[in-house]
Amino acid sequence: MQDRGVANLVEIGNFAPNVDMSSANNTSGSNLNSQIYIRGIGQQDFLITVDPGVGLYVDGVYFARSTGSVLDLLDVERVEILRGPQGSLFGKNTLGGAINVVSKPPADAMGGQVQATTGRFNRADIQASIDLPISDKVLTRFSVLRNSRDGFVKRINAGDDLADVNSLAGRAQVLLRPNDAFKFDLSVDGTRKREHSAATVLVAVSPVYARNLDTAQTFVPNGPDDPRLRLDSGGLAPIQTNGYALFAGLFPGRTYAIANIDTPFVNSGTGPNISDLDNSGVAGTATFDFDGMTLKSITAYRSMRAEFGRDCDNSPGDICHTHNKVDQHQFSQELQLSGKSFQDRLSWLAGLYFFHENASDRNDVRLLGGIYDALEQLPVLLGAAGPIGPCPPSPAGIPVPGPLGCRGNPNNVGLDFDLNTAIHVGTDSYAGFAQGSFAFTERLRATAGMRYTKESKDYSLLLLRRNSGVPALAAVDSQGNFLKPFQPQRPKVDIADWSPRAGIDFRATEDIFLYASVGKGFKSGGVNGRPTTAFGALPFAPETLWSYEIGAKTELFDRRMRLNLAAFYNDYRNIQLNVLREVNGVFAADIQNGGKARGTGFEAELLARVTSALTLEGSAGYLDQKLTSISAAAAGAGLRENSRLPRAPRWTFSGAATYAWPLGSVGSLTMRGDLTYRSGVWNDIVNTVELYQPGFALVNARVAWLSAAERFELAFFATNLTDKRYIAGGNGALDSLGIAEGVAGRPREWGVSARVRF
Repeated sequence: MQDRGVANLVEIGNFAPNVDMSSANNTSGSNLNSQIYIRGIGQQDFLITVDPGVGLYVDGVYFARSTGSVLDLLDVERVEILRGPQGSLFGKNTLGGAINVVSKPPADAMGGQVQATTGRFNRADIQASIDLPISDKVLTRFSVLRNSRDGFVKRINAGDDLADVNSLAGRAQVLLRPNDAFKFDLSVDGTRKREHSAATVLVAVSPVYARNLDTAQTFVPNGPDDPRLRLDSGGLAPIQTNGYALFAGLFPGRTYAIANIDTPFVNSGTGPNISDLDNSGVAGTATFDFDGMTLKSITAYRSMRAEFGRDCDNSPGDICHTHNKVDQHQFSQELQLSGKSFQDRLSWLAGLYFFHENASDRNDVRLLGGIYDALEQLPVLLGAAGPIGPCPPSPAGIPVPGPLGCRGNPNNVGLDFDLNTAIHVGTDSYAGFAQGSFAFTERLRATAGMRYTKESKDYSLLLLRRNSGVPALAAVDSQGNFLKPFQPQRPKVDIADWSPRAGIDFRATEDIFLYASVGKGFKSGGVNGRPTTAFGALPFAPETLWSYEIGAKTELFDRRMRLNLAAFYNDYRNIQLNVLREVNGVFAADIQNGGKARGTGFEAELLARVTSALTLEGSAGYLDQKLTSISAAAAGAGLRENSRLPRAPRWTFSGAATYAWPLGSVGSLTMRGDLTYRSGVWNDIVNTVELYQPGFALVNARVAWLSAAERFELAFFATNLTDKRYIAGGNGALDSLGIAEGVAGRPREWGVSARVRF
């Protein structure tokens, strides 16, 4: 990972076939929220009401939220990518796979290292770790990092930047081993980030509503350089969004400035720009060997607080702003008992898992600010064809639905789009799991496993229209009238699931291992966290996935080459999709089980030591995954059969070559080049064309000198050497706000790193 220039967890996805990791969460605007996809299975939404599709574990502890999961790689020994459903051996139920981060354990001897890195964008990173054994029975290890970088997207109107790095993290570990039968690992970690929002840029504006303010004519522009879009002052484009176009007479001077829409790394926004995180945890793992069996206990508590906000219209206008404050606490307890039976022909493991979580999200949304206030100040009633008369003495006589305007008109409330949202989720999850592998011969083995999961989720949701003070979501009586005082809705969801797994493997030779497996996974259901009506807090069912896989793992040519192959078929059902539906003439944003998908693909991974100096690496992945059926609500939201799922490129490739020159007593010099390629990818479920990222390649390079005693290392490196411009995520709202925003990928960067071991 160090040789590849990987700085955080999500960058590992560039090098693994059929794996896509990004911090470019579509609607959060934050660098804190990861999107992890394995074989096209994942989750885009960051809300606490939706679970991730791929599980993240650090030293066996499950991270429940995508918020805060963009981990700095502090003192990491390895990162395991486990493809397909997981759950019959450990942890929580996972649908598409799991990412398992394993920290370096304390060492028996005193030692450590310090590494410092500087580079483009005023980069200043430093990491340090030290082993301090107290005795042969008590070992300790301490690690710390401080990473800093300027942002690479400039907000020209606000005078600040986006996508900077300002992170501080630490970890302390204690390993107790009083005897050969018992050991106890205790770790405490903490992370503090004080950063700006993600690198969002405006990528498209709905051309249907381009409006020249001088002539008051609507037109379709020929492109961003159309002279009709230009003003004499500053080259700002007078484009009104769809929402403003509906009220052009009310706001004749309000324009949507999209200067530099084709200029990368420039943003015109002036709204919220924050991405802060405080994340900490403590975990204790006890392992006890007795009577040929091993009992393992993992007890953990984690706390996370995050605050992030963005200007989602990316313009000087007050059109779309979001601001979230997330507070989450979790406790988990896992017990595993493993051993061998029947003269060691049966290897087995059984376990119990308990997970408890409390999470809250306070979200302030500003959409098309000023419309409600303007309507309240109108001296006339406004119909579809224009003014229809003066304001009546009392709004009680105004029909609903009916004309707009005039103070107190209940029809104005529907256009109060500024929302204050309070969401709370309490989760209890219980599970039992077991798996056994029976060896029929020395070469042939069969495996069977099962997991039972039972979850209970309690929700509290309250949405208040900020300007009118009317609840958008609150408890209602049988006639649909709001109860006073306004109370939050409190839906509850109970879920139970059986997830089996079976497989067979055959060791053809000492160096060739063949296998076939089938397994089921599920992702928990929940309640829509973005309801916009009193009827919007509807539950959605769990997703399910049946995964079928065959493969081979080989070490050939006297173990000078490792070649791993896999082919798979996924049957993906009850996919949780964000859709719009109509309720009494009002469009509501829901999460529904809107479709089914089928996926086929393969993966190949190669590592070859060609000579003592030359090492070659490579991987290839193919994925054909698309929707095969959709619900009526999903079709109404613009989805269609054969749509490809987001973040699922058809082809992924990576290749690397490393050559080391021995320099005798001076040490050695190593050169490395990495190339990764991903074919075109859709960034949203409705396959918005403006957010489609065509295939592209990234090139990294590194040159490092290592002293003869391997105590000192000096390295020069560059990432995205060709300075490829691409978007790493996006959010489309062309049919509502009239905009589409993307998250820019990092440009070319260079750096110098020095490391000292002692």
